[in-house]
Amino acid sequence: MKTLASAISPVPGLVLAAAVVVAEGSPEVVVMTNDGAGWLPEGFFLPRTMLHAGVDLDDENFDAKWFGWADPARTLIDYVVVRDQHSQRTVRLLGLASMGPLSEQTKAIFPEAVPSVSADRDAQPLTGDGGRNSHRLKVQDKRYYDDVRRADETTRRDLANRVLEAVMNMPAAASLRPQWELLLRDGWLPDAEWEALRKRYDHARVMVGALRPGFTAESVPGEAFGIAYVNRFWEVRAMETLLLWGRDDSPVEDIVYTASAAGASVGPVNA
Repeated sequence: MKTLASAISPVPGLVLAAAVVVAEGSPEVVVMTNDGAGWLPEGFFLPRTMLHAGVDLDDENFDAKWFGWADPARTLIDYVVVRDQHSQRTVRLLGLASMGPLSEQTKAIFPEAVPSVSADRDAQPLTGDGGRNSHRLKVQDKRYYDDVRRADETTRRDLANRVLEAVMNMPAAASLRPQWELLLRDGWLPDAEWEALRKRYDHARVMVGALRPGFTAESVPGEAFGIAYVNRFWEVRAMETLLLWGRDDSPVEDIVYTASAAGASVGPVNA
């Protein structure tokens, strides 16, 4: 848990929780965040021995129910329930910890849960470590990630341009229309436009956290799709996609991951 926290803590309001689960044989570590369907930030790498709850279940109902839930430890409790329902063997929750505070419901269901876990003072985020740890796009879709990695530079550049266009044509990017029109006309944005966009993005990603469901005892799982949080989450990811595209050092894998999180259909690598 601590080894993952250093990549999460720089993002305002982002919380990661981890569960130790036993189903067959050895215990497994499963993680979840409180943003979107378990959104992971740039620079986050997950050890291959760990699972992402949303990806592992691959269940749209589960994603919708817990989308942006403020307490990801509570989401992991339900992950165990859903996985147990679809498994031939009993799935048990052995341990639970979170970088953030725990809801009263989480504490009531699993009193042993540990809150407020933080990274060690000098800890550095995990790297790819020669393939031992997985990039966030690989966590989401290993086959697609491998296709992107194998593609030549021309194909990778075309893919980045294509997914940006897909995002910019979505309702979530409506506020970015002026910048998009400038890009289409001139092929680039002035430095002042990039700087203004970065400031908007920094403000928006803080504000979206205030809209997350699950902060109060009256919150109902699944209500995220009835409030402003979802639209704001997609708007932030749209801004992020454009900013990543505009940086020379952004891996195509990060642009694709963020475009997908914004709700865009990224299509095949070699379209």
